[in-house]
Amino acid sequence: DVIADFLHSESLSQVSRRLWQRLGGSRYVKLTGSSSDLLRRVEQIQGNMRSLQLNVRDTFDPTDLVTALKSARHLQTLSLDNSRAAMGPIAVYALAVLKDFPS
Repeated sequence: DVIADFLHSESLSQVSRRLWQRLGGSRYVKLTGSSSDLLRRVEQIQGNMRSLQLNVRDTFDPTDLVTALKSARHLQTLSLDNSRAAMGPIAVYALAVLKDFPS
């Protein structure tokens, strides 16, 4: 009965939110933005990240992003949508390097 009374309380809600942020909030991430914006955001959350879905807009320069992803030790899945991004020759080369990353 005590657990049932606690179930609908604000305290349990806060504990659940904090636990989600601590354990799972930054594990499965979906980001949309420009290369520089995505780089900044990936660097902030890379420690516990397991899956990353990137939707790149505007100009795409993945060279710095490749460096940031190298330090995401727990990353298992990377999904990249750059269909709306402008890419130069350096970006194409950086994607080729990213393709050859060990899985």
